[in-house]
Amino acid sequence: MSDATMTAPAKTERRWLGPTLLALVILAALYLVVVVYATGELLLAGTLLVISALAVWIYTAKATYAFRYLFPGIAAALIFVVFPMVYTISIGFTNYSSRNLLEFPRAEAYFLSDTFRAEGSTFEFSLHPAGAEYRGRLVDAESGAAFQFGPLALAADRRLEVSAEPEPAGAAALPEPVTLKELIGHQKALKGVTVTLPDGRKVGMAGLREFAAVQPLWVKQADGSLKNQENGTVIRPNMQSGYFETEAGEKLQPGFQVPIGWDNYRRIFSEAKFREPFVRIFVWTVVFSALTVLFATSLGMLLAVLLNWDALRFKGTYRMLLFLPYAVPGFISILVFKGLFNQNVGEINLILGGLFGIKPQWFSDPLLAKAMLLIVNTGSASRT
Repeated sequence: MSDATMTAPAKTERRWLGPTLLALVILAALYLVVVVYATGELLLAGTLLVISALAVWIYTAKATYAFRYLFPGIAAALIFVVFPMVYTISIGFTNYSSRNLLEFPRAEAYFLSDTFRAEGSTFEFSLHPAGAEYRGRLVDAESGAAFQFGPLALAADRRLEVSAEPEPAGAAALPEPVTLKELIGHQKALKGVTVTLPDGRKVGMAGLREFAAVQPLWVKQADGSLKNQENGTVIRPNMQSGYFETEAGEKLQPGFQVPIGWDNYRRIFSEAKFREPFVRIFVWTVVFSALTVLFATSLGMLLAVLLNWDALRFKGTYRMLLFLPYAVPGFISILVFKGLFNQNVGEINLILGGLFGIKPQWFSDPLLAKAMLLIVNTGSASRT
């Protein structure tokens, strides 16, 4: 339909369609940035924000019309290639490891969320299904008073504070409590639930079927240290090592990330346990690259000359056979080569065994494994 034949309402709808879609896309992008930022991934959130701003500029400005077709590829390269490289390099300047995964605020919050059982009454606990949620029932072991709380949705990654109400006399009985297996499955989530009783006491899970009075194990002091309310121990964050440490120097888990500058890179060259494998791997990488280029170029030139030899018959068939592997997906090629080099039933070892009486251990001998990689990579690269 041309603009001349369009009615006024249709023209109005068409005029507002583009801005509306753009506004929805911007809102979705901003929501994604906020979600990523909330998880603590500041670098990724910044990258997504920059890409979103560029997208809005490129697809709204007339001067950038030519870049509209290039931008999706550039954005994908920034997210999936450039960002992982920058992120990996940035991690190299921290003490990031399996023991130092958290940021400092999260490590501190981990200690502050820990509790210990204080003096006071204990309560028998049972968990009852309530549709998709659950209700809890507490019975005072001394007085026999019963309390109920909920319904609530249990989640292992969050802490809940709920209030309990006295169980009314003659109230309808709750459904049968969950089985022990189900209760164990919800144990981690239940440990994050703090129940406030009508008299103001707070109780938490002290056992699978028991709640008791709980108090925070660690309290933050004015100087930033944490004091253990159970035994009086004081721990302080060490911004050099990335751990909370006792006065005796004991490091407590979990650790947290701290910048350490070039220390990781210095260790590669100063410590033998890192230097020796690094040098060995680096030398093999250079040798592998050089030999691959040499062998692939030589074999490729040889095949090119042969397939352009005027006296060679069936050149078209040979060229088609060399081209066919490109149509095979990569994961299938991996399985094919794995079968060819199988040490017991692979075709390569069957031929070598029949001709020379040898069966190389391609996958168990380090030198032969490297030779196998060179053969496979040369065969793949020489066709290009």
